[in-house]
Amino acid sequence: MRTPRGAGHGRLIAGRHLSLFDSNLILSAMYDNLVHSSVGIITMATTTFTARIDVGLKARLQQISETDRCSASFIANQAIENFIEEREETRKLVELGLEMAKDGVSISENTVMNWMDAPEGTPFPAPDTFD
Repeated sequence: MRTPRGAGHGRLIAGRHLSLFDSNLILSAMYDNLVHSSVGIITMATTTFTARIDVGLKARLQQISETDRCSASFIANQAIENFIEEREETRKLVELGLEMAKDGVSISENTVMNWMDAPEGTPFPAPDTFD
């Protein structure tokens, strides 16, 4: 039987060998939950998520973590949440555009470009081109 990857350099948790990175990530998340709950900060339910990232990216994440005095898990969670929100909003705009195109209604390129250059929160422009 093969030895699980990282078996000699990790921890055995719940009958599974975890690498040092995995176990440190879990311990970091557990620490965050303990700290947040002990100072009265309301936190959402969390789960462990393991991902492989580039060594240089991890070092940059750790540097930001130390500078901002918060966990790397917290920063990674914020980044993932921002990415997902952006993707969801982009998908909504694409679907809206497809529906408008079916109806022969569209927004001119100039109007869209002005909207993209406008301040955050500017309402989506109204259609100005009709078939």
